[in-house]
Amino acid sequence: AADVLQSTHSILTRIGDERIVITELESFSILLAAIIHDVKPPGRNNDFQVNNKTEYALRYNNRSVLENMHVSSAFSRVLGAHT
Repeated sequence: AADVLQSTHSILTRIGDERIVITELESFSILLAAIIHDVKPPGRNNDFQVNNKTEYALRYNNRSVLENMHVSSAFSRVLGAHT
């Protein structure tokens, strides 16, 4: 996640030179997404999860399985419920 965060930060700092205006909240949201984009990776992609009817696929109804799992895991850690 550190490399993605650093790359994202570099892109955001260069955007300031363009005609694109990003608020502080938008910048924070983008950086937060970069940090949690791959929290607790299971080592298999979404297609594998869905095709093998894994626990994650069932929990997240076969929709953006890993993306939902990453966000859920990150928020659980923030809230103190380590899953």
